[in-house]
Amino acid sequence: AKALEDWLRFLHKAGVWIRMGNAPNITAAQQKVVEACERVAALQQMRQYHDVEPDVFASSIHHALDGQGSGKSDEEIQEFYSRPSECERLLPSLAQYPRTLPFGSGGAWDAVVFVHGVVCGFLDAALERRAHVLKTHPTSLPPPESHQLQRYWPKSVEPVTGVGSGWLMSSSIQRALEDIRTLSLEVLPVPKQRLPLLDAQALRVIEGLQQLCRSSLRAAHASFVDIHANPMAKFREAVLKDMAYAEAS
Repeated sequence: AKALEDWLRFLHKAGVWIRMGNAPNITAAQQKVVEACERVAALQQMRQYHDVEPDVFASSIHHALDGQGSGKSDEEIQEFYSRPSECERLLPSLAQYPRTLPFGSGGAWDAVVFVHGVVCGFLDAALERRAHVLKTHPTSLPPPESHQLQRYWPKSVEPVTGVGSGWLMSSSIQRALEDIRTLSLEVLPVPKQRLPLLDAQALRVIEGLQQLCRSSLRAAHASFVDIHANPMAKFREAVLKDMAYAEAS
């Protein structure tokens, strides 16, 4: 992480992006540099959660490597955390963890809430690193175009100041987020099972889902930039539909 910060500082002080002017692929190069910083931040956050639940993460990493690892837990963990460019591979595996536990059990609810926290931490760490880079090195990313900043309500959402890569909304991450939202709805108790204890557990799941939806929408806005664009509208509709279903349960 420190090496990347030093690299960014060098690029900024040397005026590399300014000197390159309108060179081909300059925008993609800028976005890839900042994306590398975001990935390292997200992976560092994952590592912190790993220390909380090492067995869960060891199993998830094994499945994320899809049989391409050594089969030895310590080696696979080291291999995974040395590849920031593939850090999102862990999200679908983590989404399967609660399904290994009996639905309706306290363990399953705890697992879902834990996964909520991990994924929110992953997304938020990447977004916070992007914000930090833009604050310290404002020219690190290209600014959005004017049509991408159109608002019907000027204070509805803070506009994006720099257009980064869209890796946080890659198809694999969107599928993982959808899977986790679906899982959250599946573990909620049906109305006829309602008891005070079940209601309390359901509330924890819904609150976790709410935070997940919030982080997901922030990541979508940072990735799609234009809140009126079709990809953003489609993603927002799916997220809000699941949130509304959970709150009506």
